[in-house]
Amino acid sequence: MSVQPRHPVKVPVCVYAPDDADGRASALGFGDRILCQHVPTWEADDRFHHADGDVALILSDDGRCTPLGVASVSTALRRPGSALPTRSTQVYLRPGHESRLGELVASLVDTEGTELWIRPENQQMIHLIQRRWPAAYNCRRLHLMLTELPVDTEPLATRALDPSNPEDVAAVVRVNNSAFAEHPDQAGMTAESVQKKLRELGHSAEGVRLAIIDGVVNGFCWTQIHHDRSLGEISVIGLHPDVHGRGLGGPMTAAGLRWLHDQGLRQAILYVEAHNEPAVRSYHRLGFVTVHDDVSWMIPGGAPGAEAGP
Repeated sequence: MSVQPRHPVKVPVCVYAPDDADGRASALGFGDRILCQHVPTWEADDRFHHADGDVALILSDDGRCTPLGVASVSTALRRPGSALPTRSTQVYLRPGHESRLGELVASLVDTEGTELWIRPENQQMIHLIQRRWPAAYNCRRLHLMLTELPVDTEPLATRALDPSNPEDVAAVVRVNNSAFAEHPDQAGMTAESVQKKLRELGHSAEGVRLAIIDGVVNGFCWTQIHHDRSLGEISVIGLHPDVHGRGLGGPMTAAGLRWLHDQGLRQAILYVEAHNEPAVRSYHRLGFVTVHDDVSWMIPGGAPGAEAGP
């Protein structure tokens, strides 16, 4: 296990590059285990499943080298001209070791910077970010919402995506990029990114439900199954702007929830931008409740500023 911090740190940090398969797998597996030990099933997420960039593991400095936390970098899909970096960093530290956040994240920050996701109630981490990176700012807030299945709302009629049909794939790309033209990381979908997403764990063509509206595919619901947690997720609800204002968001979501329930699942989650009040109200009507929030901080690139205080 080689220690390769990009910046001087006070405690040991091991950084594993994407080509270090064994080291990454060990570090990400540790992150997954401690997350599941300390977080309820429906709140645990896949932050350590899909990292395609560097992974950092922070160790205790007591001579035992006990793993204390993990940070992973993923490449985020951004709309053209987005001010956000393409690097998104997820982190988890053992309870009681939140003060190690600065060293852990600093080992992964490059010249572009990163979008760092944390819980808003963790004031210790927020103060750490503000001291170490004075130019950092809070840029996004997401609700994690949960509902029991089945739901009462009548779903739209849908069919599965046929990934071998270019017209189906093009329809999903068209609807997505029209619906999310200004979204920070949902815009910019391509046929290639659709195929790549379908190959990820828990995703399937059957789980992408297409709705024919006004004679063409004008809506879709992309679902995901977290098999290890027996939990469904609504990943994306896309409706073309031409059909907005018809009250189709709820029935489109219900179509995905119906499919998840048909797979034997009893609970489903979704993430939604907190400021998207119409969507939040629609999800409330479907029985979703907010479990917790996640907030992201824009960490500037380059060497971090000196920490204030001891």
